[in-house]
Amino acid sequence: MVINLSPSVTNENETTSSLQFAERLKKVKLEVVNKNMPSQGKLSNLKQELEQERLRRQELEQQLQQHMQGGTLSPNMSQMSQMSQVQGELLK
Repeated sequence: MVINLSPSVTNENETTSSLQFAERLKKVKLEVVNKNMPSQGKLSNLKQELEQERLRRQELEQQLQQHMQGGTLSPNMSQMSQMSQVQGELLK
């Protein structure tokens, strides 16, 4: 902090007040908190959600693989597009 002091007697009260304020300000302790970081509870929820999505993805991949091996239905273009979109979302 920078304070302006005056040697003039007419500014004695203001100079004294500024010095007292600077002295009080030196005693202030600041604590930095990063508000961009999710809390532990939210972080664990996000991890749990990610794991659920991974399991869902594996399940869908297995279903698709079984479906393709069974030969009962060949995927059409819209089904392939949907699978690509789902895969893209899961990989984000």
